[in-house]
Amino acid sequence: MERWPTVPERALDDGGWERADRSTETVFDLGVASVVGRTLLYEDPALRERLGTGETTRFFFATALDFRPTLPPGAEGVIESTVANEAADSFAADLRDRGFAGLRRRRQGTLRVDSGARARLSNVRATCEVGGEQLDVTGWLAVWRDDGFLLAGGAYPEVGEEEYREELLSLIRAVE
Repeated sequence: MERWPTVPERALDDGGWERADRSTETVFDLGVASVVGRTLLYEDPALRERLGTGETTRFFFATALDFRPTLPPGAEGVIESTVANEAADSFAADLRDRGFAGLRRRRQGTLRVDSGARARLSNVRATCEVGGEQLDVTGWLAVWRDDGFLLAGGAYPEVGEEEYREELLSLIRAVE
């Protein structure tokens, strides 16, 4: 099944987000199956401009996972923990690729998404250099099963943290 995640387009438009990428890639290998992710990535160009930098410090993404070959019935429950751990490792690697340093990861429990599913929620704290200045950054990742595996998350600088945090978690909850 080749599906893309459904994101809250209106909320993204209202928030000034711009889609920066739409990609398909093998995100990790479980040995018995490779895991292909279809990802939509959004960035906040207004914040990038306000900070006067070419780097993106605030982003949101949603990914739908497919397994090749397709998993047998009931296997998703067995590998859920492995998928969540691999997703967290991939998210941390992506943050490092974006120039975030000093990553400190924590599991934060669960988050109920709008579909009713319960997502595993983790948090990452880091720093990034913007215009010669170090900014603290927070990232969130949610992983859940809802007719397949979905991932959603993003990061933001801790400038305007409460507003950014609430908006990101709202976007994550709305992914289907």
